[in-house]
Amino acid sequence: MPEGRVVRAVGGFYDLKNGGKEVRARARGKFRGQETIYVGDWVEYSLTPDGGGVIEKILPRKNLLKRPYVANVNRILLIFAFKDPVCPRLLIDRFLLLAEDSGLETVLVFNKADLAGEGEQEELAGPYRDLGYRVIYTSALMQQGKEDLLETVAEDVTVLAGPSGVGKSSLINMINPAFRLKTGEVSEKIGRGRHTTRRVELLPITGKGFIVDTPGFSRLDLDFIDGARGLSRLFPDIAGKAANCRFTGCRHVKEPGCAVREAVEKEAVYPWRYEHYLIFLEEIEQLAAEKYR
Repeated sequence: MPEGRVVRAVGGFYDLKNGGKEVRARARGKFRGQETIYVGDWVEYSLTPDGGGVIEKILPRKNLLKRPYVANVNRILLIFAFKDPVCPRLLIDRFLLLAEDSGLETVLVFNKADLAGEGEQEELAGPYRDLGYRVIYTSALMQQGKEDLLETVAEDVTVLAGPSGVGKSSLINMINPAFRLKTGEVSEKIGRGRHTTRRVELLPITGKGFIVDTPGFSRLDLDFIDGARGLSRLFPDIAGKAANCRFTGCRHVKEPGCAVREAVEKEAVYPWRYEHYLIFLEEIEQLAAEKYR
């Protein structure tokens, strides 16, 4: 029985990629109300007389990213912009929580480098390189960073995520103009981008690589994080210090013997990262309180 990868889902049908050809398939009735088929899934399918297909079995998944739902992902590219729209570090760190929770390789891409000087670029993005993240500077307008992006996404499945208006679709078009994805302009009135991507789809970059462009969004709820311990593990710089706290359940707020607060005082942890941790912790605990009212 042939195998294929789901590259898009359209109106109850699934387009399957099998080598150099695509087959439009429907799901066998047994899947209704049972297991869901996601973009990125590897499936077994049977062929129909009209050249279509019927999905018979979902093959075991390596992983499943839930925001958005994509199966068998290898890495996440978080796309931000230096300007137009400006991406504050608080928003960057919010996206990083999602990426860290996935356990996938995370690469930070800062687009629209043509709008910011070298000093501005390093001020915003440099600290993330210091934290151990791979950082790429790009400009879709100037074709900057094209080779770095191509090398990064050359194999496996890469998900692009980030706020609206930062140029995700423009960067994909830069990598491969044949996609001709619809790009949007940033709304001057609201200061952020309009959504231009409407569905999840695997876009072939090379013979071995796929990109997943996702609908942009400017806010992520933190309902997937379980308390202070769950939050601190998503801050690698804080998690490394938390192991030395006096109390196992330390929230890193006012507890005595807190190694995290001591590290902040000694500037071994960026103060603004700790401030963001406190903001997110308050949000998480408020969500938890509302849940059990």
